Amino acid sequence: MPIVLAIALAVGGWIVPWQREAGVASVDRAQGGVGDVFLFAGQLDVDGHPRLEGRPETWPEVVSRARKRGARVWLTIVNDRVGPSGPPILKDAEVVHRAIGQPDPRARHRAEIVALAQQLGADGVDLDYESLPASEREAFSTFVSELSADLHAAGLALSVTVQPKRGDTSARGPGAMDWPRLCRTADRVQVMLYNEHNAQTDPGPVAGIDWMSEVIDYALGSCPVAKIVPVLKVSGMDWGPGRAEWRSFAEVTAIRREFQPRIRRERRSKVPWFVYAAPDGRHVVYFEDARSLKAKADRLRARGLRTLVLWSLGSEDPESVSRLQNR
Repeated sequence: MPIVLAIALAVGGWIVPWQREAGVASVDRAQGGVGDVFLFAGQLDVDGHPRLEGRPETWPEVVSRARKRGARVWLTIVNDRVGPSGPPILKDAEVVHRAIGQPDPRARHRAEIVALAQQLGADGVDLDYESLPASEREAFSTFVSELSADLHAAGLALSVTVQPKRGDTSARGPGAMDWPRLCRTADRVQVMLYNEHNAQTDPGPVAGIDWMSEVIDYALGSCPVAKIVPVLKVSGMDWGPGRAEWRSFAEVTAIRREFQPRIRRERRSKVPWFVYAAPDGRHVVYFEDARSLKAKADRLRARGLRTLVLWSLGSEDPESVSRLQNR
């Protein structure tokens, strides 16, 4: 009988501002197992200028700590618009339109992104411009092509993170992303494999195997396999009587400890779920653990994919990274 060698996956993950220390602790715990660290730190001001989130002085230390673990560090820039006061406007399409729609502002936007990445000491930039209308497709593809050239000239890499789709579409968000064109110029295109079920749907896995496979089918038909990087969400969702809320693995563990529910698993995806009765009524929770993430990773590995990224570090089952790498 032939011996089948398990191929280790290259694992990356985001560190987010609201779980900064927990994310760094995940990188430390992995002991070199997290090869790419994405800092969810870049935002846009009202004029489209990129800036570091909230406490910019804290991010260089995160870069230093990630590098000590041997990780490559990326600055993610998301189109969350921040003003002088109040909470950010999440996934603002209009500020992106003003920044990239015409050659002169687009050139300024590119130059400012390169300068911010250099200031931080990052190895690359990750663009996460979501919820753009399909009418921005040409402008965004042009922007990515030009930014890629600028970054490469500065010795930096470019990643583009895109919302999932299972075919060509004109829907807001996925419709603005021309995957074949993005793959020709970006170093990697990171495909979100999540939110099949969410706060607007009935309970279910954040990404079932069949749904995930259809997204990957489209990705591999659009891009070389070496350019595609799947993104797995590590948190779960709790559907209650009034609303649904995201839960980290630690939060799910606390619920399980308190209510002692019976844990079941989806047959194909291995995603665990349970029902519990809280004072406000019946809740249904689907979540991810090391076993379910490994089941998804094994399916991705079988399609020839060798790299994946986790959203987000600090929310995961602590055994996840080692299990994903077959350690």
